Amino acid sequence: MILHNNKSMTSVKTFILIACATIGIVSAGAQQKIQNDPEIKVGKLENGMTYYLRENSNPKGCADFYIAHNVGALQEEDNQNGLAHFLEHMAFNGTKHYPDKSLLEFLSKDGVRFGYNVNAYTSRFETVYNLSDIPLERESFVDSVMLILHDWSCNISCEQEDLDAERGVISEEWRRRDEVRSRMAMAQTNLIYNGAKHTERSVLGTLEIINGFKRQEILDFYEKWYRPDLQAIIIVGDFDIDDMEARVKRIFSTVPVGENIVPKEEYPVPAIEEPLFENIVDPDIKFQALKVIHRLPFPNKEERQNEGFWKQYFIKNVITSMVATRLKEVAQKPDSPVNSAVVVTNTASDDFYTTLFTFTPKGEDKLEDALELYTREIKRMVDFGFSKDEFEVAKANIRKRNRLDNEISRESIENEQIVNVCLEHFLRDFPMVLPDALLEIQKNS
Repeated sequence: MILHNNKSMTSVKTFILIACATIGIVSAGAQQKIQNDPEIKVGKLENGMTYYLRENSNPKGCADFYIAHNVGALQEEDNQNGLAHFLEHMAFNGTKHYPDKSLLEFLSKDGVRFGYNVNAYTSRFETVYNLSDIPLERESFVDSVMLILHDWSCNISCEQEDLDAERGVISEEWRRRDEVRSRMAMAQTNLIYNGAKHTERSVLGTLEIINGFKRQEILDFYEKWYRPDLQAIIIVGDFDIDDMEARVKRIFSTVPVGENIVPKEEYPVPAIEEPLFENIVDPDIKFQALKVIHRLPFPNKEERQNEGFWKQYFIKNVITSMVATRLKEVAQKPDSPVNSAVVVTNTASDDFYTTLFTFTPKGEDKLEDALELYTREIKRMVDFGFSKDEFEVAKANIRKRNRLDNEISRESIENEQIVNVCLEHFLRDFPMVLPDALLEIQKNS
C-alpha cells in the first residue's frame, strides 16, 4: 500500500482541479447556508443534555427513541482499550431500574425485540443506543422506555458477575472478527490514520484487556464520559411534540452533571510530508494487490453547512468516475500488467475524503509494472485532462448512483431517516435537512 497526503506529488486533489478546469466545470462553491428543518425541535436541559424531537407518522402510532453519546473508543485510556464497546454490552445486562436481564424481558412483553427493535453500536467516535418502532398507545410504557434511556445515560450497573459472564461473549465476537477481511481493513485504516491515536483503538480492543480488566476500570470510563453535556436524546414519531418535550424535561433533567468534568480531547491526525509505503501481508490472503490511497481534506464544520459542500462532493464523485473509467479501459488492454483497476472515493469519518486505487497485477513480478501504470496514467490525466463526453457520461452515472432523478415525498420519510439527520447534527454538525429537501439541494448542485 502507498499512502499520499493531499500535499503529495501528483495528488488526486491536483488532477481533480486540473481535470475540472479542462472541462469547464470549476466554479466557486455555493455559499448559501442550508436551512435546518423547522419542524425538528432542538433544546438543551440545564444539565447540558441536548434533545431532538420531531413528529412523524410513518409508521403511525409508533416512535423511535435514541440516546447518543458523543464518545467512543478514542476516549479510552490504554488500560481501557475495548471497554467503550464492552460498556455498550453491559447496558443490556442490568441497570438501576432494570436489574440483571429484566430490561429485555420487560420490553419483549410488548413485542419489542432485541436485535430488531432494540440495538446499539460503538465506534471510535460515538456510542448510540436505540429503541425503535415503539408502540405509543400506553403512556406508562412510553415513560418506561424513556426511563431505559435515562438508565443508559447514568445508571448502568456493571456488576462483577455480569462483567465476567460477558467477557466470553465479547471474546467470541473478537474471534469472529479475526479473519482476513477485517484484518486487512484494519491495516488499511491504520495506514490512513498513521501516527494518530485512531490506530491504537480498534473498538473491540484486545483479548488481554477484555479478559483481564478490573471492574473499576470500566466504571472509570463510564463515570468520566457518559455525562449529559456529551449526550443527546432523539425521539421521532407519531406523538404530540409539546407533550413529549414535557416528558423529556421531567425524566432527563434528573441526570446528574457529574464531578471533575474534563473537556473532550481532540485527536489530530499528523500530516504526511512524504508518501508512505507499507507491505501488508496476511497468511490467509490469496492474491496480491497494489493499493494507492490519497487523503484529501474534508470540509470543516462551517463549510459543510453550505450548499457548496454538495457541489464539491459531486465534483469529487464525477472526477472519480472519469478516472475509474479511464483506468478500467487501460486494464482491459491485452498488454496491461494488471487484471483490474478500481477507484473509489469515500469518507474516513469527517477527517478526510480518501481516494483508493486498487490494482490486481497479473503476476507476482508485475507489482512494479502496476505502480508504473498508475503513475503514467495519472500524469496523462493531469497533463491532458478529460473530454466533455467523458464528463457527461460520468455525470449521468453519478446522478443515477445517487438517485438524483428520483422524487421523495415528505409522507414517505421514515422515523429512522429523521433520527439519522439529528444524529449527524449532534455528532458532526451537519445541517438538519430531511431527505426530500436534501435531494432538491443535491439536484441543484
